Amino acid sequence: MIGHLFELFVGKRVSAVFSVLPSILIFFLLNKTAFPIIAAAAITAAVLRIVFVFLPKKETVITIGSLVLGALSFYLYFEKGAEFTGKITTSLLFAAILVLILSSVQKIFCERRILQVAEAFPFYFFMILGLLVLVIPKPEKPIDWSKALEMGDRLASSFNYYMPDIFSGGTYRTGYSNLGVTGGKVSLSDTMQLKIKTYEKPYFVFEDENGDKIKRRKTLNLSGGRGSEKEQIVAFVNFLHNNNVDKDTAKLFSEISSISLEYAYLKTNDEIAPLNALYLEAAGQSVEGGRSSSLHKKGYVLNVTYLNIDYGSPYLAELLRNDAGSGCMSFDEACDYFRKTYGPNLEKYVSRDEYDAACANGFIKGVSSEYLDIDGASSRLSELAKVLTEGISSDYDKCREIEKYLRQYRYSTDVESNGNTTYDINTSKGASALSERFLFETGEGYCIHYTSSMVMLLRLSGIPARASVGYHYMFPFDKADFYEVSGRCAHAWPEAYIENVGWVPFEPTSAYRSSEENTWNRVPAEANEAAVKPYTPSVAPAASSFDKELKEEETQEVSLWKELVRVVLPVSASVVGLLVVLLLGTRAVSSIRYGIASLDKKLEIDVNRIKRIIRKKADDDFVDRGLLSDYEKRVPEEFKASAKAVFGAYYRMLYGGMNVTPVTETEVEKAKELRENMQRI
Repeated sequence: MIGHLFELFVGKRVSAVFSVLPSILIFFLLNKTAFPIIAAAAITAAVLRIVFVFLPKKETVITIGSLVLGALSFYLYFEKGAEFTGKITTSLLFAAILVLILSSVQKIFCERRILQVAEAFPFYFFMILGLLVLVIPKPEKPIDWSKALEMGDRLASSFNYYMPDIFSGGTYRTGYSNLGVTGGKVSLSDTMQLKIKTYEKPYFVFEDENGDKIKRRKTLNLSGGRGSEKEQIVAFVNFLHNNNVDKDTAKLFSEISSISLEYAYLKTNDEIAPLNALYLEAAGQSVEGGRSSSLHKKGYVLNVTYLNIDYGSPYLAELLRNDAGSGCMSFDEACDYFRKTYGPNLEKYVSRDEYDAACANGFIKGVSSEYLDIDGASSRLSELAKVLTEGISSDYDKCREIEKYLRQYRYSTDVESNGNTTYDINTSKGASALSERFLFETGEGYCIHYTSSMVMLLRLSGIPARASVGYHYMFPFDKADFYEVSGRCAHAWPEAYIENVGWVPFEPTSAYRSSEENTWNRVPAEANEAAVKPYTPSVAPAASSFDKELKEEETQEVSLWKELVRVVLPVSASVVGLLVVLLLGTRAVSSIRYGIASLDKKLEIDVNRIKRIIRKKADDDFVDRGLLSDYEKRVPEEFKASAKAVFGAYYRMLYGGMNVTPVTETEVEKAKELRENMQRI
């Protein structure tokens, strides 16, 4: 539009240069850190505008290119989950894309007569349509295509639930499994397997070191086959008590939460629940154990109360690093401490006998044997474990060092299997074989390779470890009635047994955020700083690099509007200024050209301007046949004599030949006077 305005005053190529100046101004004014996509789009638009001026067959290129880019944007958004900044920019983007696609389709199919239509729609018709798309209220909930997608995926992969059945060769489609694998290629499945329902917000908000509000999505690890982890809870509660953790300190990294899990396209005997489950209930009945004698099918609902722990909290990390010691409270003391720390009574979740048994067994049974098995590990695997942990005193820091090392490896689901051999990472031999190939041969893999490697390196370092399997789910930013957990969320991760603490999960898989990057970033209130002083970490919690751009939703929308106002006002002023400059400049140049022109040239300029004025003021569809007599008829009666004399002088100049009487000053003055009179009408 700006280009068309400029073309009224200057030629197309010059107007192209002027019309890109607002885009360049947007690029320099915009906060490129907060809005990198918009800034990149502005400078790209400026470059393309110049390029297309000199491009041969540019209309065809622009038409086809607009259609392709529009279709690509829709594909990235709907199929690949690409995000385009916030709600405002996304709406504007897709309104513009809709306009481009519809007008491009018409250009390609209708105007080229591929489709027979009586008359093509003008471009402004599509502009109006785009504006309607922007202003028409949208439903809060998008169209639910899950049923159709589920049916299609079911036909293609109805047998892809359990890894032993899937990994018998070929490519595995992700889903819930028991991790009997070959370690070969994986394709991600969008089949919905679970529905999560919760009354809690799917995100939390905190302030970074600059005081900016950051909105971070919550994450959830769901594991199958465990049931309520009573021994784990007993261990963790005593760990907190032994380190003199009070209610305010515990709140920095732990809280009681609850969710409802509905089984969708999933068949399993396992009870799938969040880590540190306190209580499981189905159909109003308490669920004991992690595995049912009957097969759970679609529609099975499991309600879970669990102790949600932020393992990335620096306050908890300091406790894990510098544990104050062991010891087990009496059951009554534990109930009283749990109630003061979290609210409910521990007796609601753990009976006296279960508590006493957990304390008598050292909290977790079988830790020193099964989870220290290193059968199948090679000498080079042992040497690597020694190099990574040498000189590190605490088990927790050893875990972090191994985790950090493994996160350097490349994540890939396109990994060739080693024949058709099946490896179970729940066994030492299976985990060793997978980790050897991952660490020393391929150098790339996915969660089972990272997990098996960390499990074996931990065991070789003297730390009990196990592989966990289930789902890793990251909530969206928008609250919903329920959240879909698809097959692509299937995940495996390692857990290490830290003495006096219990099982602690880690995330060595480089494609996933570490626990530090998912931390809640809770900090103590001023009044409670003294209480948490012994646990204050050397580095204060900060916003993860993953979330720097994720501002709290309302703040982000307001900031975007402020940014638009801050940028749009000067850009609009620059456009108006450019138009004024062009208008005044054009008039100045015209005046100078007229002033230095010959009498013949002045007469030609005035006649052309008179013709333009007459065409502009014509009420009907005036057709220029090239005859001045047609123009003379449209001159008002009081000026007809002047018009006849001026047009006659002009014809004499054009067709009079060598001996014609030259144009006189009087004739030029009469032409100028006629032009000024016509302008005033």
